[in-house]
Amino acid sequence: MSYNKSNAKKQEPDYSDLTLREELEARFKDAGYFTEEESSAQPQMYEWQGEGCDDCRQYNGRKFSLDSIPDTHPNCKCELVADSNDNLPTIFAGEVQKERYEFLKKQEQFLLENMKQALLRSEGSKQYIYLDTKGFKTIGAGTKIDDKNTFMQINWQVNGRPATEAEKQQAFEIFELLKQKEKFGKEINAERYEDVSNLRIDEREISRLLEEHLRQDLKKLKSGFPNFDNLPLPLKEVLLDIRYNTGSVRCSKWPNLYEAIEKHDTAWTANEVNRKDIGKKRNDWAKEKILSIRKW
Repeated sequence: MSYNKSNAKKQEPDYSDLTLREELEARFKDAGYFTEEESSAQPQMYEWQGEGCDDCRQYNGRKFSLDSIPDTHPNCKCELVADSNDNLPTIFAGEVQKERYEFLKKQEQFLLENMKQALLRSEGSKQYIYLDTKGFKTIGAGTKIDDKNTFMQINWQVNGRPATEAEKQQAFEIFELLKQKEKFGKEINAERYEDVSNLRIDEREISRLLEEHLRQDLKKLKSGFPNFDNLPLPLKEVLLDIRYNTGSVRCSKWPNLYEAIEKHDTAWTANEVNRKDIGKKRNDWAKEKILSIRKW
């Protein structure tokens, strides 16, 4: 049976609440590749044709079902094409995957901007160095800079001018000594460290460090949750907040959360994102985010 393209809809439908599998199916239907009589005939398998980047090349020639399609990368000439048995135009499937990639990149930037603002509200923002509850050197919106290499690469300023290497080194050594002498508890008293050093960072550097931190956290989350791109946006925000706050969202530490997410159980997930070492306001924010999910 061949699939002839009929009249496509003029107005682009909203696919934002659909999974990748549902979105691909909807796009094929909306573009007119199925008549009313053929609406139940769905393309079952897709073949990956990768000739560009190393990440995509590994999938070349392999077939995937709609619910297990890997993502493409920009400008790599890779295409997701319909299996020859389905007789679907190859270019259309490739365009769908390209649109999907562009949509995910826009959503990712939206996610990062949302979380930057949320973290600035919850973590606060300090232009000076302080020691957190575990004695780690910290700056900005809770960015840890305990490693010397990381510390020295910060765009430090002293009275509006770039700090010298000697000034950076001196500040690092002072806080290393403080770590050995101080006793740390559950509360952060950042203000007591304000006059320890005259090193400062500006708002632009705070924003840069925060986004860099979030991008690394996002990368780790995608590694831990293979289906991360298809998760609802509010859940992505909460997972990113947990990762930023605790440093880890491993299954071994959060087994119930992983199971709740796998089962798409909103109420259960809302209970499992609760954290003991943060304030009620932040926990309430996380719970409300999860409970706002309408379709999963």
